[in-house]
Amino acid sequence: MSLSFYFFFHLYALLQTLEMGSAEGNESSPDDKRSSRLSRLKRLKAKKAESERNNRKDLFDDYKKQKLQSINRKKIEKLKENAEEEVNKLDHEERGEDYERQRNLDWSIKDWEEWEKKTGKQRPRQVGFDNWSQLAASSYEKEISKLQVDKDDYNEKKQVLMRKYNITEPKDVRNIIDLKSEVKSSDIDKLVQNINETNDRRMKRRRDHDSEHDVSSYINEKNKQFNMKLNRQYDKD
Repeated sequence: MSLSFYFFFHLYALLQTLEMGSAEGNESSPDDKRSSRLSRLKRLKAKKAESERNNRKDLFDDYKKQKLQSINRKKIEKLKENAEEEVNKLDHEERGEDYERQRNLDWSIKDWEEWEKKTGKQRPRQVGFDNWSQLAASSYEKEISKLQVDKDDYNEKKQVLMRKYNITEPKDVRNIIDLKSEVKSSDIDKLVQNINETNDRRMKRRRDHDSEHDVSSYINEKNKQFNMKLNRQYDKD
């Protein structure tokens, strides 16, 4: 039963109660009228509560029925797929064919993507970089990860800033730029050392590349000279 039915049912019952009360108005005393109306009102509230319970029960039963139908439909579809797969497998075995190999050949890219999505598998992460910006960003993050941070010194400076600017929340310290803060000489030395090591690695790679290029150029030049000698010899002959 729908909600509209219960609404009109309550409205009809209320009208009946009012009509009965008006009909008995000349036959009963005021106390009797009040008692009669209260009893009818209680009965009406009880009917309303009962109808609401029945309505909730009907809604739950309908939801449960739809849920079971959906589950049964999925089970039937799964059983049908398994049965079709078994039949195809038997057909291939009777013909002496490899069923797994044939099934893999029939798969499309879309089928493979759906299978990966279903099993939670992901494609391997792309190796390499699309542009120089990505390479620079990766190199920067790699160099930063090698730097060691003195957490004790950091927390001490953060507490100083909080007291200096009357900050109560530690996260608000990030919005403060202290221009008078001093950098330790040891931190500067570490930065210089890191820059020098980076430059040394870059120059080493460049020297290795130039050395390989020089060797290949030397070989090409010697081959060129040898070919020119052969050509001159053939021209003389």
